[in-house]
Amino acid sequence: ARRVRRILPALTLVMAAVFMLGWNIMYPDEFATLGKHLGAASVFLSNIVLLNEVGYFDTEAHTKPLLHLWSLAIEEQFYLLWPLALMGIGLGHNRVTHGVTGMRLSMRHVLALVAATLCIASTVWMCVLSLGSASLTRMYFGTDTHAGGLLAGAALAALLPSDWAT
Repeated sequence: ARRVRRILPALTLVMAAVFMLGWNIMYPDEFATLGKHLGAASVFLSNIVLLNEVGYFDTEAHTKPLLHLWSLAIEEQFYLLWPLALMGIGLGHNRVTHGVTGMRLSMRHVLALVAATLCIASTVWMCVLSLGSASLTRMYFGTDTHAGGLLAGAALAALLPSDWAT
């Protein structure tokens, strides 16, 4: 809730300002594209829309004033999906009585293990894509390829000393 109160007003202001400027200075086809980008930004899907368009560093990138919102979209997608994953991990943890070593793993250790595993998988997936025929734009805007850093943070956060019940 604190993040929403901090980011949403600024995002709304930026989107409104870009809309008004676009209305006044863009050609109709550019303004139509801007409308698509505003819609995607409002539901945190900018990276997915941009994935099918121009690359981040291409010469036409300067015509996309909301281009920078791709990273915010990835973060928000993570913040929507990670709690669902946590619920699934929690349900699964309640059913598992012993870990690989025969000892019961604490919930925080299970969370750290899952997050670290997914972090490694995201990083390996980016490497696999880079060795194949995937475009740099695909790797740059992909939620799956940028989840590694967020998941590394989640793994470290799970290991922080806290008052969690073990």
